[in-house]
Amino acid sequence: MENKMFELMTQIYGEVTKLSRKVSSVDEKVSTLDGKVSSIESELSTVKTEVASLKSEVTTVGKSQMRIENVIVPKVEAALDGYGQVYEKLLEHDKRFDRLEEKIGKHDTAIGVLKEKAC
Repeated sequence: MENKMFELMTQIYGEVTKLSRKVSSVDEKVSTLDGKVSSIESELSTVKTEVASLKSEVTTVGKSQMRIENVIVPKVEAALDGYGQVYEKLLEHDKRFDRLEEKIGKHDTAIGVLKEKAC
């Protein structure tokens, strides 16, 4: 009976040793996974910070776009309208100038004719 007990104890010791190795292996894997989870959490924190920064930039861009649309575009349109009006006036002045040149030319001719008659 003592022999059976010894065999049973040896078998139990062998099983406990196997279980101990398996537990150690599982413990190492859990430690590795814990490290990976910590790394993922750190990366996730970085991503959250970057997303918050992007949200801030998008808000800034949106405000800039609204300013462009509401302030700058109307001013540019007004400037272009003013340019158009100035250009139209310039064309009117060019026409008046051409007419004046034509009249001056006629007057010069008339003065030349009158001088010839007077001589």
